[in-house]
Amino acid sequence: MIDHNHKLFCRLDGLTTQERDSQRLAALTELGLLSAGAVPVFEEAVRFVQV
Repeated sequence: MIDHNHKLFCRLDGLTTQERDSQRLAALTELGLLSAGAVPVFEEAVRFVQV
């Protein structure tokens, strides 16, 4: 039997676009994913594709 009252929950539900973007950027910053440093595996992939 299927219960249609079950819904997925997202902690971003009900936030404005600006609030979501702010939280997204905060998470990326916290994880260190916005640093300008090169990622060796991606650098190697780019060099391979350029050939």
